[in-house]
Amino acid sequence: MTTPPLFATAFVVVFVVVPIMMQWTLRDVCGMYVSVFLLLPFAWAYAIGREIEGCRVVEKSLLMRLLGLKGMAIYPAIFVAGNAITPKGNSTVIFRHERIHVAQQRELFVLPFYVLYLLEETVRALFMGRGYAQAYFDISFEREAYANERRRTYLKRREPFAWYAYLRDAPLET
Repeated sequence: MTTPPLFATAFVVVFVVVPIMMQWTLRDVCGMYVSVFLLLPFAWAYAIGREIEGCRVVEKSLLMRLLGLKGMAIYPAIFVAGNAITPKGNSTVIFRHERIHVAQQRELFVLPFYVLYLLEETVRALFMGRGYAQAYFDISFEREAYANERRRTYLKRREPFAWYAYLRDAPLET
C-alpha cells in the first residue's frame, strides 16, 4: 500500500481533522475555505505575480507543482507551472487556455462559474456514467477553452457566454 502524498495528507488534516477537533461550525469552515482558496491565491498573485495581457500571472508556480497541474485560473489570477510567455514574446497555449477561464469567470461573476463547473462535472461523471477523468473534458467551460486555446486572437472576438454553445452540444454518450 502506498502512502498518500504530503499535500493530500495536509489537506485532510487542515480541512477535516482540525475543524472536527476544534468543533467549528459550518460557517467557520466555509470562511476558512474562502480564505485559503480565494483570498490567499489572490494575495499571492498580487505579491509575486506579474501583469501579462491584463491578467495577474504567477509563473513557475509552486502551487501548480504541488497539485500536479499545468495551470489554474482563480479570478483574477492565473497560475502556470511553466512560463506564460514564450521567448519570442507570444503567449503559451496553457496561458491562453487559462485566460479563457478568466473570461468565463468574469462573465458569471466568479462564484456561479465554480458552482456550474462542479455541478456539470458531477452530473457527467455520476449520472451519465462518464467517470471524473472523462467528465472533466466534457465540461462546457473546458470544451470551449480546449477548442480555442491555440487561437491567439480568440478572446478579442469571443462572444459573451460562448461556453453555453458547448453545453448544448456536449457529448452525452461514451
